[in-house]
Amino acid sequence: MANYKTVVTETGLNHLAAALAAGEKLSLTQARVGSGRPAGNPGSLTALVQEEPAQVSLLTPQAQPLQGKTVVEFSAEATNQGLKQPLPVREAGIFAQLGEETFLFVYIYLDGPDSDNVLPLSKAPEQADTKHLYTGKVVLASQEAAAISMEIILGSGITYQQMQDYAAPREHGHTAAQVRETTGETVEQAQRRQDQKSEELARRLAELSQTGGSVGEQLTAHLQNGFAHVQGAEAAQDNTFYGRQEGEFGFYPASSTEITTLPLQ
Repeated sequence: MANYKTVVTETGLNHLAAALAAGEKLSLTQARVGSGRPAGNPGSLTALVQEEPAQVSLLTPQAQPLQGKTVVEFSAEATNQGLKQPLPVREAGIFAQLGEETFLFVYIYLDGPDSDNVLPLSKAPEQADTKHLYTGKVVLASQEAAAISMEIILGSGITYQQMQDYAAPREHGHTAAQVRETTGETVEQAQRRQDQKSEELARRLAELSQTGGSVGEQLTAHLQNGFAHVQGAEAAQDNTFYGRQEGEFGFYPASSTEITTLPLQ
């Protein structure tokens, strides 16, 4: 299993100190991955050693208090969508912004040989069928952790052009009979079905109103009628009939002439 180490870069620490001094916050903006290995001190890096064009998302950092300090977990998720060849991910960078400057804030790097850190090719290049999560934890002073915010949570590795290519056009020539809902119906079929249900409900409410009493009273009586039939079916007693007498539902002698029978509606 691949093992990764994590460090806050020197540039990141300097910007974090500057943000604290100015009462500002760093904004985490994006994550990137690469296939390179640091040759010297990983903390001195200002960019990935060998950045690769993979689809990467920056996930929300998680924070936990620890003896007066804060453990912050940073995570990046990469997929194999669009890869032309298997990609050994040996490094990941969490980038942040302060003012107008964007910089490498947290550097996550592979400690050891390649193993399960290699993203394979997708069976369908235009779709992702494998995701890898790269996580690193760092210990910060509580005030330092409080000076970090998220600007973009998901999809930060997607370019503006990719968003434009993916987005549906605002105007299109498809008719309601050509676009399908998740039910398998076309938009037109679904709309007609919903219209028919609305018309049926309106008709039923009109019928209830014409039989006397408010719609609410009619609906209540209808529910009581169904309840009576269920009770009669489940708990019928010898020589009795479940019905309503003087407005009360219950079991009454079958010979009673005052029972209101309840026809199933």
